[in-house]
Amino acid sequence: MPALDLVDPERYVREVVEARGNLFSFSLDSDRWRTYRKRVRLRWRSVRFTRGNRGLVPEARGVYTFIVHASHDCLPPHGYPVYVGITGDGRSKETLTTRYAGYLREQKERDRYHIFFMLNKWKNNIFFCYATVRDKRYSLGKLETALNDALLPPFSRKDFSAEVRELIRAFPR
Repeated sequence: MPALDLVDPERYVREVVEARGNLFSFSLDSDRWRTYRKRVRLRWRSVRFTRGNRGLVPEARGVYTFIVHASHDCLPPHGYPVYVGITGDGRSKETLTTRYAGYLREQKERDRYHIFFMLNKWKNNIFFCYATVRDKRYSLGKLETALNDALLPPFSRKDFSAEVRELIRAFPR
């Protein structure tokens, strides 16, 4: 068996899909979406997640989400939020740009299995959506928790409120 960081991403995705199928849980709960209370005005931007688009992401603190967007001529536009994160919350000097670069590395190296899978399973259909939050009076941690609680992205593992974390534990996705 090859070392974990040398695994072929396409083979890994194929093996996971063979083991569990192509079924993934997404929350489409409009009542839950309404629980999100605007703490700060977020101006979302979106870039296709590719190495070449790294320069389009700003050197700023903020919140981000990965969206799987199914673009096909025969289908209406639609997408699914699969992960929410923050950067620049005071615990690190990272910015949206450095976080984006970190995910490019994670797409090649299997460190967090679920992130490696997410980035490779939908590598041709995944978008990095971000909003800068320059005002440091706003807690990025609270913002991340609120977004995770509202969207329930299937590849987010923590950063939910205690109430939602309890529901996830009781009814795994």
